[in-house]
Amino acid sequence: MGVEEGGGPGALAAGGWPSSKDIEKAAVKKGINSQLVKDLLKSLTDDDLVRVEKIGASNFYWSFPSDASVKVINELSKAESELEAVRKRKREVAASLEQEKKGRQDTVCLARFATQPALMPIGVRHDVWMQAWASPSQAARAQQMAQLAQLKQQVAEAQAELDKYKDNDPETVEAMRTGAVAARDAANRWLDNIHCLMSWSKKQFQGQEESLNGFFA
Repeated sequence: MGVEEGGGPGALAAGGWPSSKDIEKAAVKKGINSQLVKDLLKSLTDDDLVRVEKIGASNFYWSFPSDASVKVINELSKAESELEAVRKRKREVAASLEQEKKGRQDTVCLARFATQPALMPIGVRHDVWMQAWASPSQAARAQQMAQLAQLKQQVAEAQAELDKYKDNDPETVEAMRTGAVAARDAANRWLDNIHCLMSWSKKQFQGQEESLNGFFA
C-alpha cells in the first residue's frame, strides 16, 4: 500500500500513489469525514502499522504485508527469551533453597544428638558432641530464617511468572511460527516492490538521486 501527499489527480483510479487529498476526497464520497482519514494515518504511523518518509516536499506512506508478521515474530521471540530467563531463575532459586534445606536438616540432626545423648553413636562422648555443637546465636538464626523466607518468596514469584505463560494458547503460538515462515516469503517477494519504488521515485524526482538513495540505504 502506498500513499503520497501532494500526488496528482487520478492516482487512485490508476492504482498509483494517491495523495492524501485524493484519499480524503474518495473517503468523503463514501461518507467518511476527511479529518478521520488524517487521524487514521497518524494513528497507523504511531502504531508502526504504516511507515512514513519525507522525500522532497512530499510525504510517502506505505505498508508491506510482512511488517505485521515480523512484529509478531519479534514479540514471540522476546516472550520466549523472557520465559527462558524466568525458568533459569526458578532453577537457580530452587537449587539455593534445596541447599538451604539440606543445611537446615544437618543442623536439626546435630541438635538432636546434642539434646538427646541416648541417640549418639556408641563410643562417642556426649561432651564432645556438646563442644562440637555450639548453639547458634539468635541473630544468626534469625538471619538464616529470613534468608529461607526470601528464597521461598523468590520461588513463588518465579512460579507465578511461569503460570502466566501457561495461559498461552498453543494453537496461537503455532500460528505465530507459521506466520514467521510466511513473513520470510513475503519479504522476499516485496524486495522487487522496493526496487520498483526506487525506480519510480527517481523518475518522479529527477536530480534528487542522492537524497533518494539515502532513504533506501
